[in-house]
Amino acid sequence: MSRKLKKNRSKPFKKQPFNISELFHDGLAHHQAGNFEDASTVYNTILQAKPNHTDSLNLLGLIAQQNGDFHKAERLAQKALAIKTDPAFLTNLGSAYKGQKKYSQAITAYKKALQIKPDFIEALFNLANTLFENHDYVEAEGYFKKTLQLKPNMHEARNRLGRTYNQLADHEEAINCFNHVLKSEPGNLQARNNVGYSLQELGRLDEAIDQYKKALEYHPERPELQNNIGNVLVRQGKFHEAINWYQQAVTSQPDYEEANVNLAWTYGQHGLYKESIRCLQNLCARKTDSHYAYSDLLFNCNYDPSLNNNDLFEAAKEWWVRFTKSAEGKNLKTNLQTGPKKAGEVLNIGFMSPDFRQHPVGLFILPLLQNISESGFKIFCYAEMGSSNHDAITLEIMQLSDSWYSTRGVDDEKVAEKISSDKIDILIDLAGHSANNRLPVMARKPAPLQASWLGYVNTTGLPVIDYRLTDQIANPGGSELYYSESLVYLPHGFFCYLPPAECPDVAPLPALASGQITFGSFNNIIKITEEVLEVWAKIVIAVPNSKLLWVSKAFTDRHIQAHFLNIFNSHGVPASRIEMVSNLPMKEYLATHNRVDIALDPFPHNGHTITCHSLWMGVPVITLKGDRYATRMGASLMTRIDLENYIAESKDDYIEKARALAANIEELKKLRSTMRNRMLSSPICDAKQFTREFELALLKIWKHHNETKP
Repeated sequence: MSRKLKKNRSKPFKKQPFNISELFHDGLAHHQAGNFEDASTVYNTILQAKPNHTDSLNLLGLIAQQNGDFHKAERLAQKALAIKTDPAFLTNLGSAYKGQKKYSQAITAYKKALQIKPDFIEALFNLANTLFENHDYVEAEGYFKKTLQLKPNMHEARNRLGRTYNQLADHEEAINCFNHVLKSEPGNLQARNNVGYSLQELGRLDEAIDQYKKALEYHPERPELQNNIGNVLVRQGKFHEAINWYQQAVTSQPDYEEANVNLAWTYGQHGLYKESIRCLQNLCARKTDSHYAYSDLLFNCNYDPSLNNNDLFEAAKEWWVRFTKSAEGKNLKTNLQTGPKKAGEVLNIGFMSPDFRQHPVGLFILPLLQNISESGFKIFCYAEMGSSNHDAITLEIMQLSDSWYSTRGVDDEKVAEKISSDKIDILIDLAGHSANNRLPVMARKPAPLQASWLGYVNTTGLPVIDYRLTDQIANPGGSELYYSESLVYLPHGFFCYLPPAECPDVAPLPALASGQITFGSFNNIIKITEEVLEVWAKIVIAVPNSKLLWVSKAFTDRHIQAHFLNIFNSHGVPASRIEMVSNLPMKEYLATHNRVDIALDPFPHNGHTITCHSLWMGVPVITLKGDRYATRMGASLMTRIDLENYIAESKDDYIEKARALAANIEELKKLRSTMRNRMLSSPICDAKQFTREFELALLKIWKHHNETKP
């Protein structure tokens, strides 16, 4: 007996076999319950015993997708497909590609799945969604319809079809889709929200608000709905009411970026630049990785007279710190370095902007493109614009460009790769920290030389932007201390003005008929600080019987009018001497200058395009010169047309110059009758000279780059 026991102890334990089918069903149960870690353990156990178990490979890939690891999901799907061609595996491969925004590969994978199984609804729906995200709305429409033929009550597909119709500008058909969903599910958030958007696009603004409010009945305190109501109210010119809704959205979700930015902008329309800046500071404190929110903050800081050049420079450099932290681990340098150009070889020049349209950027770049040397430069435009933003200016810029590429909806990495593959020699950003900028593309250094010009009044703070094109009046000696870019000075000004195509004639001096001097302002309200209002009040008081005509789109709101009238009243100017006019179409806006004798430029952020238009309409402008570009644009412009007498050195000087000019009717008559000829004969309207100087500046920095390149 003892011998037998000893023998048994020496026998090894046998490994018990397991049933793969049962184990797989256990893994599937974990997976369906959301226990991804346990499910992964089971699938991996199966694969150790049976490496070619395709269902385990496929579902491990699905878990990788659900965890956001699309590269791993792609590898696992490919491994499963190498063993077995299956429409489900192809669909998961497509989703792995889609997660990486490899849309063309995703579309191919989904279509292969449908060749095997034409009624595979998951592949149909995913293909339609991918086409939608790839902006191929016409083809997406067809696949959403096929999905709904198989599954008519699939609300998600019908909502997406409605959104597709919105993109195709068929808003009535979009509304039909959303209403179809709402009949059976009146509280469907997507449908209710989307029908509101469609109504907005049709201009049925009260109905849109009703839809958003109806959605709030089902989904109280949803910040996107509150934000959307604010947006409609802004379109209606009800800025005061909009603030209330944006504030509710921010209260509901303090880090909601869009609502915070909208709230900050609407504060600006009330002239409340401090509140605007504070709102963006709060947002940036919560969203430390949002470089777009920080760009909005930097943009608004240029209106704050309490911030000096060093304050603004240090704040700008913080953008780069924030971006590089949020982009950690990403490839920031995608440039395929282009070599030195041979004599006579063209330079590839890229311009990047969201504003190739009826906008200061569009208007100021147009004369350059009309005159640039085709033999020396090839022009590439990278437009952060959809076709719905196009206008006559856009179409002309497109015709003048050698290449036009819409960056709308394309991620930063892919835009950078496109610029690199185009072999751009000098990439020029025209937006800076203004709205809809693509500075994260510039941050990836897709071109060997990068520059900033025109669209922003300060340094970008990005060390990868090499140059800023400017002039020595806008940026006098010492300015370079507060720029991350090297300053390149254009001899006769940093811009060229193209007068509006349809422009009224200049009328006689209005003071001759009215018997009073009318001062005017056409600038954005956020530029009109309390200091500016105080100075303007002193001017109106100093010139007996004078008045101020003030044009702004915000004056559709009576609350805003009352706010500013109260400020003027506190400085001793009654409401009877202030006329407020709401926003006007371009031709009417220009014609309104025929009611103004003298225009008043704001500070510390001067006007620029506005000042050009005022001068073109024969109206002289009093400007205050400061210590940085934003408050020296007026000085640069007035110097170019030989009207330095109207550049003030201090607030007291500004008041005196306005008073003295108002008292000199003969000088005002002379200025009005000769202003257009003065501008046309000046450097600011000499497009050929400006273009040659711009070209020489580009050639100079390119030559320097090639001479100093290691």
